[in-house]
Amino acid sequence: MAGKRWTREEDAVLHQLAGVKTSEEIGLILGRTRDGVRHRINKLGLVGYLCGEHHWASKLDNTRAAMVHALFDAGFTTMEVHRMFNEPLGVTYGYLGQIKCARYRKAK
Repeated sequence: MAGKRWTREEDAVLHQLAGVKTSEEIGLILGRTRDGVRHRINKLGLVGYLCGEHHWASKLDNTRAAMVHALFDAGFTTMEVHRMFNEPLGVTYGYLGQIKCARYRKAK
């Protein structure tokens, strides 16, 4: 048995919130189930997982992550960048290596 059809307005909300809020949070906003939201996100070809500063384990906002990338692009070593960010933010050497490899940050 099929549920109610998705409207263009709901699809627009999915385009705005996919990757920013969880499927459960979007479902509460739209009055849909978590699984229904996940299915529709996949059907629309959107990225539904949280990335960047919206991820629960993120230590840096997107601006600071861009700064880290700029420092690496300018030729700074991971150790030098670590010295710049460790004291004020508590960012580990390994976390910076992950950012450098773009595992924690994906450009949108």
